[in-house]
Amino acid sequence: MTLDAAPEVALDAVEWRVDGKPVNRDGQDRCRFVPYIDAREVARLLDGWVGPENWSDEYEPAEGLGEAALWCHLSVWDGERWVTKRDVGKAGNFEAAKSLVSDAFKRAGCLKWGVGRNVYDLPTLWAPCRVDQKGRAWPNNNTLPSIQSQLRDAGLGEVSGGRVAAGQPEVEW
Repeated sequence: MTLDAAPEVALDAVEWRVDGKPVNRDGQDRCRFVPYIDAREVARLLDGWVGPENWSDEYEPAEGLGEAALWCHLSVWDGERWVTKRDVGKAGNFEAAKSLVSDAFKRAGCLKWGVGRNVYDLPTLWAPCRVDQKGRAWPNNNTLPSIQSQLRDAGLGEVSGGRVAAGQPEVEW
């Protein structure tokens, strides 16, 4: 059995996160937003692609990388044998242990198996934001509509959903 091409992420399932310092253009605060897929979406896509019983993940510490890192060995049953691909993840700023596992899993699923890899083909977009007293950018009520409009204008189809991360900005200055 040959595996079909790995599934793509629907644009409505993409999350957009702040990535960069806010700027004021023509009297409006704007910030760069990057597309993001979370580990739950990768698992959901894997379940739909090969079935929940036909993939498994194992983890091992990655030594010698200069920071906390973890290998994810993501195995998929191809109908005849288990095929394993792996990638390494690193801890984020919050909930380090959880983000370490999530990052390793997402990288193995997206970058090695191709599950949701289309997220990495999406453009980085500038959209309206609000800026707090510390100079950090946050989404506002106009962020998602602006992103949706820009995706339509880029010819990526009708986008009526999607999410903008409302939590702590990934980048602090």
